[in-house]
Amino acid sequence: MEDNKYGHFITDSLLFKSMTNKEKLFLSSGKKLRSLLIDIIAEGVSYKEVSTLDVLKNVTEEIHNATLIHDDVIDESDFRRDMPSFRSTKGNHQSILIGDFLLAKAFHSLSFLENSDLIKSVSKVLGELVEGEWIQYDYRQKKYESSFELHRTIARNKTGSLFAWCFQSVQIVSGSTYELASQSDLGHELGYLYQIYDDIQDFSQTSKKTLHSDLMNEELNFVILNYNKSAKKCWSEAIKMSVEFLNFKVDQLIQNCHEEIGTDSNIALMINRLKISDAQKFSIPQDLNVPILSKC
Repeated sequence: MEDNKYGHFITDSLLFKSMTNKEKLFLSSGKKLRSLLIDIIAEGVSYKEVSTLDVLKNVTEEIHNATLIHDDVIDESDFRRDMPSFRSTKGNHQSILIGDFLLAKAFHSLSFLENSDLIKSVSKVLGELVEGEWIQYDYRQKKYESSFELHRTIARNKTGSLFAWCFQSVQIVSGSTYELASQSDLGHELGYLYQIYDDIQDFSQTSKKTLHSDLMNEELNFVILNYNKSAKKCWSEAIKMSVEFLNFKVDQLIQNCHEEIGTDSNIALMINRLKISDAQKFSIPQDLNVPILSKC
């Protein structure tokens, strides 16, 4: 890789210098699930170029952070990762610019790998992310009826596309073509399952999410879809159906990962964390200002 004479792309910028320490901390915090996934996939396909993997991981986190900052503007959110969001400290205008800057930084970093297939792949990811956000916004404006198909489309685009790039990028740098790598559906499905897991946590007594927030805000949620589909209109049954579906799909995805890219048990451990045990306690909606027919 060519020496990067623009290595201080972020730290030398006016945008970075204007940030508070807490805002800088936001850019380096988070679960870094996507970086972990890249390492696991690379280990599975025996790819060991550390410097290249570092670029892929940085690009992934920069895109992820940019989308979170933009999401907070769209959703008018004042907190993210247990700290004030950029929107609340910088306002909408500068938050959008910071998100755009992170996207520019991601493409700048990726350009030094001099691989046009990576650019093709990440460009498609960004298109899918924007489309997923667009569809979700239209749903909130009552332009779509709620459905399982709509829920899956939004989840696979908004969450799954960047997971998909984790799989594709490692496959590309290890010798695959973009055309071949882009056929993989593993990342999109992983994003879909993460969304279902998050939806179920809306009803969990131990989750960090605000209890029943999706229900109160009329958000598209997998459990609510199961509730509306059920003839009995039973919340406990809707939660049970959602958990069983998630756990089944987790096992299916692990098997597909083994068959497609031959990864070791590390990816199974990562995906298995999405499974929900019978011991988890759930809260049945009641006394809310929403139409509830039965708590069952």
